[in-house]
This record gives sequence, structure tokens and C-alpha cells, in this order.
Amino acid sequence: MSLRDALLDLIRHSQAIEQAFLTGLPETERRAEGSPTEWSAKDTVAHLADWRLRSASHLVSVAQGETPPDITDFDSVNEAAFQRHHAKSWDDVLRLSAEGSSALAGALQQLSDEKLAAPSELASMRGRPWWRYAVVEAAIHPLEHLAGYAAAHGRQGEAIRWQEENAVALEAVDADPAWRGTVRYNLACHYARAGNSQKAIRTLGTALQWNPDLVDWSRQDSDLDSLREDPAYQALYASR
Repeated sequence: MSLRDALLDLIRHSQAIEQAFLTGLPETERRAEGSPTEWSAKDTVAHLADWRLRSASHLVSVAQGETPPDITDFDSVNEAAFQRHHAKSWDDVLRLSAEGSSALAGALQQLSDEKLAAPSELASMRGRPWWRYAVVEAAIHPLEHLAGYAAAHGRQGEAIRWQEENAVALEAVDADPAWRGTVRYNLACHYARAGNSQKAIRTLGTALQWNPDLVDWSRQDSDLDSLREDPAYQALYASR
């Protein structure tokens, strides 16, 4: 499978998870009104659609040989997106979501595997390839919000299952151990936040073995704070 096709598969996978998220949404949460600091389910879906549209526009620029803007002030961008979409109906937001996924897939269709594998010129990417930019909105960012919302509203089992499925799909994009270690590391963080210390430590061990560059960060990552006193966690660092 080509790199582009793998990314397109991730978009379809994210769409399926978003549909599962919506299907399981209680009516009270569907009707809930959010705020700039506490998004409703509708705000969350609109936020993801807005970012997919933005990323699609940026990737079209890349396909045309241009360098897109390097966004670093996420709070301001997110606040503006909230204000832009908050008053929209569910029907409007769902249309926006479909438009965002379609636009992102269309942008990827314009990029060759060679261009996707080329280093990004954006300072924030630190020399990583363009596919690492694309994969954020194709799969990583949507799952962070959808699983995070579900877990916070009593659907912890679904949230973890979605993250596990997403990790498998993400690992399939690139066989490089550093990438696969990063994916496993993020999954370990999800397990730790969910209170599943055994799975978290086991997954973290694999992640650090595949990507040793994560060791220093893992020592200070607050997502793993719940594991610090566990002897099994401490054993991971005994020889590092």
C-alpha cells in the first residue's frame, strides 16, 4: 500500500469512529450547549471539521509547491473556530464534518508519496516529513478529542477501544521503529490516564524499546504520573 493510500485509509477510519461516537451520543449530550472552555459534543465535531479544512488547504499549498503558514497560536485559532461554528445546527456541523473529510482526502490525492515523504519546511515540524503533518488531522487529532470526550462522559471502554484500533492503523503507515514507538507511547499514555497501569507499563516498555529517544520525555510526562510509584514502571528505567 502506498503512503498516500494508508493516509486515506486513516481518514476513513476516523470517519467510522466519529460515526460510532455520534451513534452512541445520548440525547442530553446531543442537545447540550458548550462554552469556549467546555465544548459540547457538537462543538467538538465542529472543531475537528474546522481543522481538517485548514489542514486540507495547507496540503493543497504543499502540492502547489508553496509553504503553508506555521500555526503555533492554537488557542486563538481554536477560539475563533468555536465562535465561527458554535451557533450552527447539528445538520450544519455534520455537513461541515463531511466537507472537511472530503477536502482532506482530496488534498492528499494531489500529493505523491515522494512529496509526502519529503521533509517539511515548517519550523514546528523539525524536519519531519509532510506525511507526519497530514496524519495529525487524518487520525491523531480526531481520536484525541472523540476518545477524550467519550471517556469524560462515561464511555471509557469505547474510548480505549477506539485508541487501540487507531494505534494499529497508525502503525501500519510506517514500519520505522521510531514511529511505531511513538504510536505505542501515546497509547500507553491513554492507558495510564484511564487507570489501566498494567497495560500502560507493558505498552510503555515496548514504546521505549522501539524509540529510546522518548525515555527522557517519559520521565517528566504528566500523563504517566500515575505510574511513577509502581515497581514495574521503575524497572523500565533500571538500565536506562
